Amino acid sequence: MNPGSSELFGTEQPSQQLVLSRKLQLLLDASIVQKGSLVTFNEIAAACTARGVHLSRARWFYMKDATGRVVTNPRLLTALSEHFAVSPDYLLGIAGAQTPPLITGNMDFIRALRASRVHRYAARALGGLLPGTLQQISQVLARDMARSPQGAAAGRLGPKQHLPTPFLGDS
Repeated sequence: MNPGSSELFGTEQPSQQLVLSRKLQLLLDASIVQKGSLVTFNEIAAACTARGVHLSRARWFYMKDATGRVVTNPRLLTALSEHFAVSPDYLLGIAGAQTPPLITGNMDFIRALRASRVHRYAARALGGLLPGTLQQISQVLARDMARSPQGAAAGRLGPKQHLPTPFLGDS
């Protein structure tokens, strides 16, 4: 069983930590369109501090990477929502909360950004491979992204597919 998920009646459901992590990753990726560069921890922490909420580096990374306990602090999640200019309901996990237009309007860019990160990572990690092999890897990635656009739009990677941070966000 994947540490970021729970087993329920034979079907794997993402944990609350993983759901929050995916939402934060989508917001980070979508914010690149607005800002033109990655949003840094220091920017996020400063925005939270301006709203009267402390965010430690450790807490941010375990929220972003789904590696710690679930964060449900409404003040913190609201401060993060305000920083990214989305409804607090989105991060608070309120039933019926809509995916923000910031994300839905930029899904093609987010998909391309993530595929590019995977391709760059593969090129670095597998640098000794022949160009044809790297091309095959690129084709598999493109085919996988095309297969499930609604899964990508929701930020879902599918059962038992939690990509590590270098693939999803470098901030």
